[in-house]
Amino acid sequence: MTDRLLRALAGDDGQDRAGILDAALGAIAEHVFILDRDFRNVYVNRAGAMAIGKGRSEIVGRTWRELGSRPPEVVDAFEALLAQVFETGRRASETYSVLGPAGLADFLVTLTPIFSGEENRVRYVVDVVTEVERDPSPPAQSTNGPLTSRQREIVTLMARGHTNQEIAALLKISKRTVETHRRDVAKRLGLRSRSAMFRYAETKNWI
Repeated sequence: MTDRLLRALAGDDGQDRAGILDAALGAIAEHVFILDRDFRNVYVNRAGAMAIGKGRSEIVGRTWRELGSRPPEVVDAFEALLAQVFETGRRASETYSVLGPAGLADFLVTLTPIFSGEENRVRYVVDVVTEVERDPSPPAQSTNGPLTSRQREIVTLMARGHTNQEIAALLKISKRTVETHRRDVAKRLGLRSRSAMFRYAETKNWI
């Protein structure tokens, strides 16, 4: 499948590029985008176009920064992660939070490299976006004790929309440590998503 996608993207398949990509990705419920090394979208499936409320022709050929459909701080973090995938050739994922009319929404972004066989380098990256299910209501604090000062810092930063990588840089700790604290917070308070952390932080007047 990857070889055929690469041929379609390169225009070497002798068939309609969008038609080939739609046959492989069009029916997927997740939002799928394919980006080139200039960070421009070269393909978007129907679900992705519908999610951001633009026609596919408006999206193809433009970067996320040009589209303006994601907050600038999210675009900054996304482009940093995208550059990392192009450089290392390793798949990566991150959760981003976007504040909309209905409140804070969490999105899991998974970036998968597509290699050029001849040059053995990453030619494109497939960006799959999945909305993370939000908790219906903020949970009551458990009897396992209050958060530590570090955990409070992390919850506050996550509620403000910072990624794990950004939090690690701000607090001068490793990304693994951030993830460990997040899991502990989930166990203590049942805060399983960033939207739940946002609501909890609001009740505590941390944001």
